Amino acid sequence: MINETPTLVDNPPVISISNISKRYKISNGKAVHAQTEGSEFYALRNVSFDLQKGDIIGIIGSNGSGKSTLLKILSSVTKPTEGEIRIRGSVISILEIGSNFHPELTGRENTLMHLRLNHIAKARFTEKTETIRNFSGIDDFFDQPVKYYSNGMFLRLAFSVAFNTDADILILDEVLAVGDESFRMKCNDHFRELKSKGKSIIFVSHSKNEILELSTRCLWLDKGEIRKMGTPLDLIAEYYADQKQHYELDQKSKLIETGSATAIIDNANDGVRKEWNADQAPGNEIVKVRSVFVGNKQGNIAHLYISEIVQMKVLVDKPEKENSIVIMLVLHDMFNEPVLLMHPLNNENRIDFTQEGKGQTGMIEFTCEIPARFLKAGNYYAVLHVGKNPMKETSIGSVRNQMGMFILPQNIHFRLKSNDGDIDYVGDNMKVAVRPAVKWSVEKKD
Repeated sequence: MINETPTLVDNPPVISISNISKRYKISNGKAVHAQTEGSEFYALRNVSFDLQKGDIIGIIGSNGSGKSTLLKILSSVTKPTEGEIRIRGSVISILEIGSNFHPELTGRENTLMHLRLNHIAKARFTEKTETIRNFSGIDDFFDQPVKYYSNGMFLRLAFSVAFNTDADILILDEVLAVGDESFRMKCNDHFRELKSKGKSIIFVSHSKNEILELSTRCLWLDKGEIRKMGTPLDLIAEYYADQKQHYELDQKSKLIETGSATAIIDNANDGVRKEWNADQAPGNEIVKVRSVFVGNKQGNIAHLYISEIVQMKVLVDKPEKENSIVIMLVLHDMFNEPVLLMHPLNNENRIDFTQEGKGQTGMIEFTCEIPARFLKAGNYYAVLHVGKNPMKETSIGSVRNQMGMFILPQNIHFRLKSNDGDIDYVGDNMKVAVRPAVKWSVEKKD
């Protein structure tokens, strides 16, 4: 690793990483130094990227992808096996709760130690110490030994020191997740303030909201290598889709291994058409699901556009007369966030469709429609809940057990596309749940 002072080159990167790799060897099931005999394991392989002044890079990836190893190398905790890192400016790191603090020293004494280590002028010690104390909000505990601190107090002090020591580069490893909500909001606001001052930040997070809200770029690590680097919105969407695909393939293999009649609903088209015969239909003694459909009103599932009404149909088989059945569809977006609840009791006709099956047996089809231009373009999935109507039959607190509620084990995937020449460059590139065509008017006022 090479630390440099700024050069005369216009806007050089504050961190330049060139083909770094970190190799371990596995001996008796444990990772050991590369010189030890055993099979080789790369925690990182050929990783290269630059961090510019004012850049905030959020790093994502599954457990074991090399995120923490990368940050430890950047923080000089460990050295790369291969490659080179050039750093221009001062660095402060928070890699784990309680790191870089002496347990026997008080919060104030640890703060002064960090101010000295970061070459803060002695004349500013009092000012900086009070700023850090106020930001942390730990009050009287500031003058207590940090060995008595909770994880949350460690976190508050660590962030306060990191944010107020005038370092050029901050390196943070999944530490915001420990703090309470109000302190996270405070830190997020300070992130933006630091960015406006030209500070550079690299942080690891499993929170998609933190990545989307705070980072200017996103780095996706996969098995020690860079899978992709790009805009946070695009990469988070792709990452979650990839994780979901891996999960569903795993579930599908398990279902096949156990001989289950159901399987994951494959979705080669934008829409869905899936049917089950009587023997294989998923469900319970109250109701069986015989088919699901997602498409346009003409029955097309090959292509779905945001300008079209999306029609969702569920065909069920109800064997007993006395049960009044109900279905519910919960729609989720590409980030796995719930977007829309579709329930027969909530319809524009104000009709209780849950009573339609009362006294009947056989096939009953439920149909609901999502208005055109209501959802933004993207990938969605619906979770189907179906069972006996709980109205006047059970308490809300125990609905699922008492009403025979059945949840379809497959997610119903579909995809909406923008029409040619109808791309919303603002709405399509923001994390918003819906983007309906709302009524606008413009009037000149004198």
